[in-house]
Amino acid sequence: MNCETTTCISHEHLHRLKQYSLLYNLSVSELITLLVRFAAQNKKMQFIGDRKIQYRERRGKDSWKRLHIVLKPFDYEIFLDAKKLFKMSVAMMIEFCIDNFLFECIENTIKKQNTDNYLYGSYHYEFTTEDGIDSYHVYWGIPLKILKKILMTQQLPRYG
Repeated sequence: MNCETTTCISHEHLHRLKQYSLLYNLSVSELITLLVRFAAQNKKMQFIGDRKIQYRERRGKDSWKRLHIVLKPFDYEIFLDAKKLFKMSVAMMIEFCIDNFLFECIENTIKKQNTDNYLYGSYHYEFTTEDGIDSYHVYWGIPLKILKKILMTQQLPRYG
């Protein structure tokens, strides 16, 4: 089941998204998803752990256009992770990605037809406690150490 969310975007950014969506036969939601996934996967945004989530500066209400976005559940999780890691609201993250990575994303993802819906084939997280401090690790894929752990806990079939 897809997740629907709403954000606000500047008229200029929406125009750019619509222009490239038409050019490459993608919905605006698909283009935004590819863009945010591209930025997250390629570590294009810097992790800053010691600040609150940033929001765009306020402008008059006529500066924004409401935009409805439809995300697959997995992409929704990536958006939530990216928001936490990069300390930006979803609206600011989308605007930042458009301003900084749109053309690179088009060149490296869309033009090369690397638009696989399953770029992150699996999603895994684990909770740990070290020195009394709780933490969790999010994996956009299965790392080898986790795969080994999974294989070691499964019973192998007996033959004969």
